[in-house]
Amino acid sequence: MLIESFSSIASAQSGSPSLVLPAGEEALWENVSESYDEVYREPTEAVPVSKLLMPWEASRAVALALPLGELQEDRALDALFKDSLAALLPRVEVIAFHHRLDRRILGSFWAELEADARIAPFLGRLSLESSEAFSIWMRDFGPQFAVGEDQSLVLLDASVGDPGASRGLLFDVKTTEDPIQQHFRMVEELSNLRGLEGSDRIPSLLAGNLEAKWGVATALSRPPLFLQGGDFLPVSSSGALVSESTLRANGGVSQRFRALVREYYGVDTIVFLENLPGKTIEHLDFIVHPIQENVVLLADPPEGIASTRAYHRYLKRELQSRFARNESSVRKAFPGVKIVKVPMPPPALDSDEEVRRELFLNALQAFIGQERIAMRFDPASALENWEAFEINPRIEARLKEVTGISNWRMEIDQIRVIETYLGDSFENLLAKHVEPQVNYRSYVNSLYVKNPEGEEVVLIPRFRGRDGSEQAMFEALETKVAAAYRSACPKAEQIWIDCTVLTDFMGMIHCYTLAIPDPSTFAKEL
Repeated sequence: MLIESFSSIASAQSGSPSLVLPAGEEALWENVSESYDEVYREPTEAVPVSKLLMPWEASRAVALALPLGELQEDRALDALFKDSLAALLPRVEVIAFHHRLDRRILGSFWAELEADARIAPFLGRLSLESSEAFSIWMRDFGPQFAVGEDQSLVLLDASVGDPGASRGLLFDVKTTEDPIQQHFRMVEELSNLRGLEGSDRIPSLLAGNLEAKWGVATALSRPPLFLQGGDFLPVSSSGALVSESTLRANGGVSQRFRALVREYYGVDTIVFLENLPGKTIEHLDFIVHPIQENVVLLADPPEGIASTRAYHRYLKRELQSRFARNESSVRKAFPGVKIVKVPMPPPALDSDEEVRRELFLNALQAFIGQERIAMRFDPASALENWEAFEINPRIEARLKEVTGISNWRMEIDQIRVIETYLGDSFENLLAKHVEPQVNYRSYVNSLYVKNPEGEEVVLIPRFRGRDGSEQAMFEALETKVAAAYRSACPKAEQIWIDCTVLTDFMGMIHCYTLAIPDPSTFAKEL
């Protein structure tokens, strides 16, 4: 349980105080947590299924998670979700979950939808549901769907939380030296973990919603697995692709994993594929997408990755070799499948200027420590807010005095500070630089939907370039991407959704959407 985990981690650190709860409150928390887990999270016996439903079969609805508060603050994110609604609502129903604490925002959001000529005529197809949804990534915490042996619609609800990753996050926080920063990071991570638990309830809410609204029998089946939607990709009702990271999250025992997938999902063939290299998105749906019966989209290794830095050369090599091994594994396991290659744009790697800024701020931190200046300085926060960042006048004066610089915003002066306090030339530091996070972009991470009337549509990510050269690259790639999708889904209308705002969040269209099957052809009515 979360409270117990936090207490044990805090007490395990030398000199760190344990979390002390008032008398009786710990028992109350334990009772509440046990009841919550029993209702929403504990594994169930497997519900017998006759068939795992495929993403290219008819869908009646698409589920989204709308972060209403963030949409008010970030107009680019708001535009992305409204563009998605405008593309989906003329064709299918949309079930949109929002966080219950955002309910006071519903009025203004609904008014904006009523004023949008693309959306207003179809608002009867939109259902807004209160939830504990903490994240926009519906694919992660949403269920897989299957037909039960009794013709019920079965929602397969694996847990989304990786205990190893959660434990690692909390331990990382406890190693932070600054006690104030440690406190705020711990509060943030505990909030994230609570939000993850809230998001994990979505399949339960969805099952009740579908049974009440559609009048079909539903069943929840919770396997004892940690599984995220973008890492379990059915190729057929008896075979699926699963990521190496998912196997790792489940203890690395493939025999146990295969047995549980066979028992709960009815899938006999599991093929484990490699993830993207670097600290980045680990989900397979960024590079692989079984989009039609016997058709699989595979990302082509990106071109245009510069070779001037060692880490970039490593990424380039790993992308080429991992993609080649993945393709070989798919062809070997599913020899009758048509593979369609889709170009992948290069990742959004740090420019020389961005690296120089990061190095300068690290050097400034070293200067502050060397001068024994009593202040807390966070280079990461300063880098994130670079345009508004200012150096304390007293510190700036001392920096000029010690280094002889005239204006720290000038490139030449930043390099002087870097080389003085980081102990190497800027050229060497640049050549050895490693991005703290690799932001990949993907055209494969799309959504294909066929509605009950047989109309097909595919929503494809679009990206805006940071400059004219990058924009020209994207436009050239889009021509090839469109041709690949015509080959894979010749009857589907192509709709492009600007996903530039999601680049830093390492997710695209397939990640924030979940198609819900049309149960009219198989499910028994209540």
